[in-house]
Amino acid sequence: MKKLLAIILALIMILSFAACDSTEKEDETKEKHEHSFKTDWSKDNTYHWHECSGENCNEISNKAEHIWNDGEDKSATEKIFTCTVCSQTKTEPIVKVTTVTEAEWKAAFALTNATANGFLVENGEKETVLFKIDKTIYYSELEDYIAWVTQKDGIYYMYNNQNSEENRIGESFTINVSTILMSFHLPEYSKFTYSEETKSYSCTNEDYPDEYYKFNLYFENGLLVKFESTNKSNAITYSFDFSDYETTTIKLPDKNNNSSSSGSSMEISKAEWNAMKAAEKFNNVTFTNNATFVSGYSDVGPHVNIFKLAGNKATADGTPMEAESIDALRTMYLGTSLAIVENFEKFSYDANQKCYVSVESISYNVSLMGYDAAITVKDAIVELDADKNLSKIICEMTQEFVDQGTPKKYVLNVIFTFENYG
Repeated sequence: MKKLLAIILALIMILSFAACDSTEKEDETKEKHEHSFKTDWSKDNTYHWHECSGENCNEISNKAEHIWNDGEDKSATEKIFTCTVCSQTKTEPIVKVTTVTEAEWKAAFALTNATANGFLVENGEKETVLFKIDKTIYYSELEDYIAWVTQKDGIYYMYNNQNSEENRIGESFTINVSTILMSFHLPEYSKFTYSEETKSYSCTNEDYPDEYYKFNLYFENGLLVKFESTNKSNAITYSFDFSDYETTTIKLPDKNNNSSSSGSSMEISKAEWNAMKAAEKFNNVTFTNNATFVSGYSDVGPHVNIFKLAGNKATADGTPMEAESIDALRTMYLGTSLAIVENFEKFSYDANQKCYVSVESISYNVSLMGYDAAITVKDAIVELDADKNLSKIICEMTQEFVDQGTPKKYVLNVIFTFENYG
């Protein structure tokens, strides 16, 4: 019996040594293995990381939480955020904050880009009203009457569609959201009471006893979104919806034109339109690019470049261009211009303005500075010269592309001008 036990113990010891030896060899093999990690990011809703490219290797590297950007509005109720490292996205609801502090109240009225669409009702008759402010321009439209204020040499002047003469209004005029509401004599912030039920600020202004107003103001995330007012007799009511903050642009009518049509029509057939956009027309032409960034690239101010093409030669602002730059000019600017007017069916002729106006957005792809960009153009205006050549394109252009893994979006107001054909 003792002999049998001794044999069993011996076998156990032998197996143990063998197992230890095997484990040591496996550990040694692991130590000798050098991990190679994939360059593409693996990711989930919280983290991103690099996986080992070796077969049956579960090692990972550079695991970290996503770094989200400031987000862009996906819709009126949703915002999309993108990781600046791996491009993972997430969508979150836009939380509407309907209260404002006194400082936020003042900041909301000091904004210099906004559109106010609304109406006034006087003795039961309703009239539509449009107000716009665009940094240095104040524009209003009531039924058939149009008026606007612009600055020239530090002095503000008012114009209207019925009188081309300048009406000097002085140096102290201020253009911001409060400009739209200045005639209502709004009381100060402390006079208003906030209602959680209606999500609005209300006040009755008794400082003007003859026709004081009752006001309701609605805010969302620090912006004024709705204004309502009724006078003492309830004979006049006003209602405005504010929108397009920081994207509002104004296309002013010619102050020398009245509401009636004058001059010859510039309407053309589709065949003439196609001839107008023929690429060979632009071998000899002066081309001006005037662009202003609205959003996405705040460090760049308005800029104007004048290019003169003459066969295979060109100048930019008077300086000769290299062949590579000329090719880029044709691809980026002329290619973009032609892509806009490729869409004859998306334009409608405006007999009053004697130009073509886009009736829907135009989307296309183009190579911009080495990037493949998706372009969306809205509010496009195409003008022709007396010889029915392309003369001018005015539009709001949105450029979307990916720069080193990071999605970017630029919005520009653009004016392309063509002249001196041949």
